[in-house]
Amino acid sequence: MGKIKPVGKAITPKKKEEEKEFYLKNISKKIQELVINAFKKNKFPEPLSKHSAKIEKGDNLYEHIEKANEK
Repeated sequence: MGKIKPVGKAITPKKKEEEKEFYLKNISKKIQELVINAFKKNKFPEPLSKHSAKIEKGDNLYEHIEKANEK
């Protein structure tokens, strides 16, 4: 039997954390886009859909939802 050759780089804990952050940021952007599209298609309850016109890409959705819930 031959020796097992290492393939690729070792994943260090630090690199793993950086990858996790990268994917979380990208996932949250994708989720924001999906939620914004849902707002625009009026797939939310009335108070949230009335608020939807003020939402722009990249906005903090938590703030928008809090504002909509205050009304």
